[in-house]
Order: sequence, then C-alpha cells, then structure tokens
Amino acid sequence: MVVSCPKCKTKLRVGDEKIKPEGTRFRCPKCGAAFRVARPQGGAKAPDRRKVLVAHEKGEVVRAVEAALSKASYRVLRASDGVDTLVKVLKELPFLLILDAALPKITGYEIARRLRGRPDTKPLKVVLVSSADDPRRVAKRPASAHGVNAYVEESDIPARLLQVLHEALSEKPAEVEPSRPAPEPPPRAEGPPAGEDPDVLRAKRLARTVLSDIELYSPEKVSESIRDNTFQAVFAQELKEGLKHYESRIPVEVRGRGNFFQDAIDEFMEEKRRSLGIA
Repeated sequence: MVVSCPKCKTKLRVGDEKIKPEGTRFRCPKCGAAFRVARPQGGAKAPDRRKVLVAHEKGEVVRAVEAALSKASYRVLRASDGVDTLVKVLKELPFLLILDAALPKITGYEIARRLRGRPDTKPLKVVLVSSADDPRRVAKRPASAHGVNAYVEESDIPARLLQVLHEALSEKPAEVEPSRPAPEPPPRAEGPPAGEDPDVLRAKRLARTVLSDIELYSPEKVSESIRDNTFQAVFAQELKEGLKHYESRIPVEVRGRGNFFQDAIDEFMEEKRRSLGIA
C-alpha cells in the first residue's frame, strides 16, 4: 500500500505484511516525522486452501513432500530458512506449513510461536518435520507444543505424510485429480549450495537440532534463561549431552574446521533475544 507522510506529504510504499493488526509506527525518511499506519480495512485475507509451504533446507525432503502430495491438487511452495519462511507465509497465505524443526536463521519452533501470535496467521496449520538423528535421544514428542498441530519424522514422509495431514486438518484430504497428472517439479540443483561443504552443513544442522530439542521440551525455561542471561548454565547438562552426541556423529576433521556447536548456541541465543525484545 502507498501512504503519505502527514507532515511533508512524501509518498511511501509500505508492504501490508509490515503492518500489525493494531497499526504500525513509521518514520518519514525525508522529514523524520513519526506517524502510525493502520491496516487496510476489509478484513484479513483467508488462507489459500490449495497452497502448502514446505520450509526445509534439504532438497530431498522437499522432493519427498512433493512426491507424497503429487496426486492431490495442492500447490507446493518452498522456503529454505526461517526469514524466507515468514516472508512467504505473509505474502502467499498458505493454509498449511510443513516446517523443519532445525531451520536455519530462525528455528521452526520460534516460527510457529510467532505465527500463532498473529491474528492473520493463527488459523495456519503447522506440521513440524523432525529428524531423529539418534532415535534413542528422542522421547515421544508432545502432542501439542509451540502451536504445532502435528509432527512427522523425515523418514516417515513417504509413507505417513498424508495420514499426518489428515489428522492435523481433522477433515478430508484435498480431492485427487486422477484425470490430470501432476506437473513435474522444476529441476533442482543436486547437493549443497555452491561453496558449501556438505560435511560442514551436516555439522551445523546437527548442532541446531540439539538446540531445537532443548527448546521443544522446555520453551518457558529457555525464554527465562535467555532473559536472565543464564542459558548455558541452566542447560549445562543438556548441552553437555548434546555435544557428546554431536562429537560422536561428526568426524574430528570436520569439527576442526570450526566450532560449529558453539556457533549454533550463540546464534540460537541471539535469535531468542531478538524474539523476546532483549537488546
């Protein structure tokens, strides 16, 4: 939408997704005047019942979801990190989000929490994809946490995704269109992005997964420890066990390329501080 500065009348283009339900304050870049912009009247747009957003950094997981939904008339959209996911949810308004728990930049749990806090995205159904890198470490997932409707393991997507979606939506799946084959998905480059080492990517992802598991089971405790700046002390035992697991899975020569585990902790704490409004 286009708004005018009430003081100097400068025209400003503001994305609708940047305007909160109660309105948002902006500052004119020309004269410096501060003013409030209200959300356009007419009510929030309804989610698109045919759009499914898959937010996952692994191309093979995205393709597995596309294959599982290939006979249904869903339009599958993609996002590869937390920032991209939030932008596309607000822009595309899908009715279903299939979300990676250990998504880069912003974790899946944090994304779900933010979306549940917005009236326009609260109806969104969220299915969290978790990766049990070591099944012995993963207890039974909570039936409901962080506003998530259901969970599915990466390895279960081909066989169980439609069943999980049916349970999450509590309604009949989208109608199948047998007379028209699903279009082939556009080709995707295999392997990691240019310049990214697959062993390093795996190390970073495993480190993020450890942090995501901690957040899953103790969200309030995590937030409190971040506010008190005691996260690493409060969760010292969990982090110690996570590091042991990380070191057992990541070869020493890969670990020698960087302190990816501590980097993940630092990034996690910084993102949580931002989400909690802590400077």
